Amino acid sequence: GTSTHELLTTVGSPQFRALDWIANHDEAQLAVAPNINGANDNIDSSIDVGDRLVQRFVLAVLYFSTNLSSSTNMNEGWKKKRHYWLSSKHECEWKTDGGVRSCDSNKRVTDISIWNNLVGTIPHEIGSLKKLQILYLARNDLHGTIPSSIGQLKELTYLGLHHNQLTGTFPANYMGNLTKLRTVYLEKNDLVGTIKRMDPFCQLKYDAVPPPGQMHSGGVLRLVTSDCRILVDWQNPEITCSCCTKCFAA
Repeated sequence: GTSTHELLTTVGSPQFRALDWIANHDEAQLAVAPNINGANDNIDSSIDVGDRLVQRFVLAVLYFSTNLSSSTNMNEGWKKKRHYWLSSKHECEWKTDGGVRSCDSNKRVTDISIWNNLVGTIPHEIGSLKKLQILYLARNDLHGTIPSSIGQLKELTYLGLHHNQLTGTFPANYMGNLTKLRTVYLEKNDLVGTIKRMDPFCQLKYDAVPPPGQMHSGGVLRLVTSDCRILVDWQNPEITCSCCTKCFAA
């Protein structure tokens, strides 16, 4: 889920803009080490400062990656006013039509839910939010592919990407570590390909190991939707999905 040197140094890229914002425009001005007096008001003891910088950077990359239809002036923001997003406030208070909806007791982001006419792509860096449990980016105008780095979000329980313009294949082979994932919405996109029963993703539904003392009743994955409905015999669906529980027409 980390940014490459090329992306960080390419002027105008979301990663470059996020790094520039943190270094030169972020009013919080987080410090990695205490000042000469041994204290720093911007150091949050509930989360390592390095981890918080990563968290803040990833959220900034998400903003710049999904703000492609607006002016390059960040103050003009998304379709609706971005409120506290990219403000001096703690990331747990960054809310825009949902936004960061919750954090854990250590102020690590656990829920990102945004429906704000986002236009752009889902950045690979999203996989660095290690405590994320809910990712809801449905009903926006997102395109490009679904990043395989989502497979690094081991705490994820809910993934909602439906009603966008996402393309390519679903990265099923990278999802085997998401053993807490219960719900995935993929319908009403432009995804293609085959999600096979033996793919690591589908195995989350069929073969997960139950907790000690409990009988095996299949995996934790309970709901998977995609554009896998067959309308006519001579036309294949956009996606062939062996573990989808509900199919929609493209």
